[in-house]
Amino acid sequence: MKSKGSLNLIREINSSLILEHLKQNAPLSKYEISKETGLSAPTVTHKVNIKITYVSLFNHDYIRFNI
Repeated sequence: MKSKGSLNLIREINSSLILEHLKQNAPLSKYEISKETGLSAPTVTHKVNIKITYVSLFNHDYIRFNI
């Protein structure tokens, strides 16, 4: 069984992978991100939605993602 620390590390790696991939290849759909990174569609959807919420709440700006 994986420890909580291992799961948190995996979550951070997945977030970083998505952000780096978007920086280099934007605009991309969630499907394209999933296909190109090898991450599952639910993982990509969850991470992207969290980032959109964070940006909206804390920067008071709306970033247009091609999703």
